[in-house]
Amino acid sequence: CMSVTSHNFYFSLSDINEENSFQTIYPNPSIGIINLQREIDEVMILNTMGEVCYIGKEKVLDLTSFHKGIYFIQITRHNYTTTEKIILH
Repeated sequence: CMSVTSHNFYFSLSDINEENSFQTIYPNPSIGIINLQREIDEVMILNTMGEVCYIGKEKVLDLTSFHKGIYFIQITRHNYTTTEKIILH
């Protein structure tokens, strides 16, 4: 048997400030050029197997040499990390 524990988490919008809000990634889907709107500390691109395909600090990423498909972009800024799906077509 398994024991299931339920937890309630509460937060307010004041806990999320502009400084640490999500990064704007565009265009998505893309033919290979990805733009990041805000300054970053590091960006990492992973494939669907979790393998790292790219690590850098640029705000404009040239992924035209990548195969078409789904990737994950992991962005670190001020010790906060967000991960979003990107599609290359």
